Amino acid sequence: MEYHTQLNSTQGGISAAETDTCNYTTVGGGCMNNYTVDGTTFPPAPSLQHALTSGIFIGIIILVIVFGNCMVVVAVIKDRHLKQAVQNRFILSLAVADMLLGALIMPLSLHLEILHYWALGPVLCDIWLAIDVFLCTASTLSLVVVSLDRYWSVTKALEYPQLRTSRKVNISIAGIWLTSALVSLPPLAGWKTQDAPLQCNLSDELGYIIYSLTISFYIPLIIILIAYGRIFLVARRFVKHLQV
Repeated sequence: MEYHTQLNSTQGGISAAETDTCNYTTVGGGCMNNYTVDGTTFPPAPSLQHALTSGIFIGIIILVIVFGNCMVVVAVIKDRHLKQAVQNRFILSLAVADMLLGALIMPLSLHLEILHYWALGPVLCDIWLAIDVFLCTASTLSLVVVSLDRYWSVTKALEYPQLRTSRKVNISIAGIWLTSALVSLPPLAGWKTQDAPLQCNLSDELGYIIYSLTISFYIPLIIILIAYGRIFLVARRFVKHLQV
């Protein structure tokens, strides 16, 4: 059924008298029309069913991501054998990036999913998006370094372990996080258009889109595909050699 209520300018900060139509036929209900408060238009309020379903589902995913990657971090730090293998620092870098994504980024993504608008102000929006890009890029670049480490371990099995020193691994990880910062910071310096009220979107500047996607996605994707493709070919040749 439909519920009609007259909203006056003197009630709840509503900017003008208007009629708001809500539909409560779904479980928990939810306003089906946009509504205006102090001149700001809000999207339809979510239903209780949608809020609970999204909260439980995404909440479980957040817990799995944070707990799983936390266990990886603890294992690499505490286990003496894992800690001594310097290549595991690449895994540690990946786990830290993913753990922080689950802990810092996804809860605010849940808030956005439930409300369908950004209620935390433009400053926090910009910071949240920058951290999101920063951590996603760090995670992707960590995957790239892991794939290259495995490729060189397979193709240069004798000499590469001698070249993979603790110092070089640390420099590689520092390069990952520095590059991620260079990708994520430009929107904070103004390389973006101003969002509409209650909106929180990544920069839609074409130059930044090309810049960020090239470093954060396309180049890593190409390197990972080539590295694992070469690993597959080397492994297949090795298997054929054993069968001869």
